[in-house]
Amino acid sequence: RRALCVTIILMEGKNMSTLDVNELVEAAQKLGHQINDSEEVKTYLELKKELYDNAEAQMLMKSFEKVKEDFEETKRFGIFHPNYHEAKEKMAEYQTKLKEHPLIGRFFAAEEKVEHLLFQVSHLLARSVSKEVKVPNDLDRKKGNKR
Repeated sequence: RRALCVTIILMEGKNMSTLDVNELVEAAQKLGHQINDSEEVKTYLELKKELYDNAEAQMLMKSFEKVKEDFEETKRFGIFHPNYHEAKEKMAEYQTKLKEHPLIGRFFAAEEKVEHLLFQVSHLLARSVSKEVKVPNDLDRKKGNKR
């Protein structure tokens, strides 16, 4: 059985090195484990469990999902739907309620920290390969979105 290999030709002279894909996969798995062992992920998972076990938070989130579905339905027709503005206001009201709920707000903050950590890792990996490689934040900027 042949080992899968990726050959990388270094542009400096005749130097040629071979990177074993298995080693690359092992390194990626190790990085994944390190990320999972980070404080950001640990906090996120703890809050996720607390959120799942909290009846009040669950009820608020289910109510939000219903309001979100209603808004999505009216959004299909835009401002021409008779309940569009009402649904939009209710959606904004529930988003505020979610953010202001002590547990849900902490969960959202922890989720953002994990997303930021993952973005930093993907950005670092992409930039180590090439400055031209696009990463999510670069794509958002091109579309005119700010993160």
